[in-house]
Amino acid sequence: LHDALPISVVSRVRPLPPVQPAPPVTIDWPEYGRTGAHTQSLSVGPRPPLRVLWQGSDTSLLEFSPIVVRGVLYQVNYDGVVSARSAATGKSLWRRKMGSLAASAPAYDRGRLYAVMFSGQVAALDAFSGHVLWAFHVPSSVESSPVVDPQGHIYFGSQDGTLYALAGPTRHVLWHDSFDGSLKGSPTLVRGTLYIGSYGGTMYAVRASSGQVLWRQNTNGLSFGRGGQFYATPTSVGHLIIAGNTDGNIYAFNAHTGTVVWHVATGGYVYGAAAVATSATGPTVSVGSYDGYLYTLDAATGALRWKFYVGGRISGAASVVSGVVYVSNLALSRTYGLSTADGRVLFTYPSGGFNPVVSDGQKIYLTTWQTD
Repeated sequence: LHDALPISVVSRVRPLPPVQPAPPVTIDWPEYGRTGAHTQSLSVGPRPPLRVLWQGSDTSLLEFSPIVVRGVLYQVNYDGVVSARSAATGKSLWRRKMGSLAASAPAYDRGRLYAVMFSGQVAALDAFSGHVLWAFHVPSSVESSPVVDPQGHIYFGSQDGTLYALAGPTRHVLWHDSFDGSLKGSPTLVRGTLYIGSYGGTMYAVRASSGQVLWRQNTNGLSFGRGGQFYATPTSVGHLIIAGNTDGNIYAFNAHTGTVVWHVATGGYVYGAAAVATSATGPTVSVGSYDGYLYTLDAATGALRWKFYVGGRISGAASVVSGVVYVSNLALSRTYGLSTADGRVLFTYPSGGFNPVVSDGQKIYLTTWQTD
């Protein structure tokens, strides 16, 4: 017998593919104010210093910030063009002319994009392609940004004082009801109740399922008000509904009864919605006024935490991202980022006029206003 020969076993080992980093986790900002409570805020995200990654231009005024969903920015410009662009690169994905005038933000829900036009047209578009799924006309102008509930129903107000509830997938009118003045702000939706202010100076609470008015509070009859209108979208903070008025006051209403809990006078019209921030001593709200100041108040009591003069009138809503409140100056076209804790200036940008900032938790998207 021959001696056994050693056997060598050779295997071809394939190298493992390089590990790809997981894509960053993003957070949707799917409607005006980010949620139905319209807090205009996100607790996470980048903080200053910030650098420009890309910039894109539009053919018309951008009064409202975009929304951002799953890596796509959706926006409506002043000329009634609805558009989508990549949040990563700014590249245009599609554009759809829907009207001749618009002053609102769109809302996203389950692959559908809802947009309203000043002409009274309300439309649902396929968010991927921009294809129009349905269009619906109301007999009045509309600039109330739509809000969507968990069942896919959409709510918006109109200039003739009518509040509408539509089934989003089908455009079927669920109910509509009339109020004492134009409804220009977006309805705020919290736990099945809608809150909206009118140009008659009244704040309403309405049952979303039926349109039943639960309470109403008219501010024109109160001794501290000289009479004004609600243009601002209400903000829900705890048990309070907070909204500014053209009489120069910021009001906090009890969400259950409509009682005025506190009010703070400013030196000018208050058009923009409040932005909410958290702090060790409780939430704060930041609200801009035509007197040129951004006011940051204790949400529970209305006590002034700090105020900052931006140099001219503030028309749009502020927004909070990761402890920084952003606000734009309509008079001087400049945007500021201020510490929510003490009002220190952390960021400035030489443009901006209305609603400045949204975020997906990874990037900040700043809508500017270039003047010639």
